[in-house]
Amino acid sequence: MRIGKTLANSFIRNANILYNINMKNKLLSHFLTMLAGVVLALIILAFIQPTLVNGDSMSPYLEDGDYLIMNKTAYENADPDYGDVIVFKNDGKLLIKRVIGKPGDSIEIKDGNVYRNGELIDDYVDIYTEPEVSTELDYGEFFVLGDNREVSLDSRFPDVGNVQRSTICGRVILRLFPNFGII
Repeated sequence: MRIGKTLANSFIRNANILYNINMKNKLLSHFLTMLAGVVLALIILAFIQPTLVNGDSMSPYLEDGDYLIMNKTAYENADPDYGDVIVFKNDGKLLIKRVIGKPGDSIEIKDGNVYRNGELIDDYVDIYTEPEVSTELDYGEFFVLGDNREVSLDSRFPDVGNVQRSTICGRVILRLFPNFGII
């Protein structure tokens, strides 16, 4: 009887030790999973950033409330190109506009049309553009317009003006919501 009791106690003690080891392993596994998730999120956020369209200045291409993903590293080794949809800082706000002019370009808006270096831009929007503007872009300057020019605050107006390269945050690459699509 004594041997049976000793064996039972030994079995219970060993089971408790195994249970404690198993619990520690589970806790360690959960901790490592959460840590990997945080590290992955930080790595992702180093390269991309979510942003939200606020207003109708890019309509119909981008609508108010569209949830976008911006590539923060898109312009580390290159400048924005014509037609790129960029995010930039202006008076503490993030604005989303399309690049129309790059450094060295001459931009002119007259008779409702947009000209780059004297040539009419075969525009992607069929909207009369005003007011009349004439500007030369210096090194590090970009001329941007919203697609919905009737309501857009963009490079045509002194509140925005020519966008400095240093204020550009990144390039819009993806619309997540409500209509998923590559930009």
